[in-house]
Amino acid sequence: ALGMSHLHALIPEAQPSLSLSFFAKALSLGEKRAFNFIISEADKGNIEAQFLVAQAYEQGQGIDKDLKKALKWYRKASDQQHLQAKD
Repeated sequence: ALGMSHLHALIPEAQPSLSLSFFAKALSLGEKRAFNFIISEADKGNIEAQFLVAQAYEQGQGIDKDLKKALKWYRKASDQQHLQAKD
């Protein structure tokens, strides 16, 4: 709910990173709609969202597993110095 509140700007002080964490949790629980929010943030250059998209593709969370796409997103996050993506 808080994630959607940020998405719809109902709570102006909400932090995008906080919303992202709620959507990431929803995605890990199999909520497919959460992927749409996360990938939109990743496309905007959000480093954490890029890492989450990579994990989603690697693990098939909310989307079909696709290791080529996972690698692409891990590289994007790594290029921005995401420490876990560099592993």
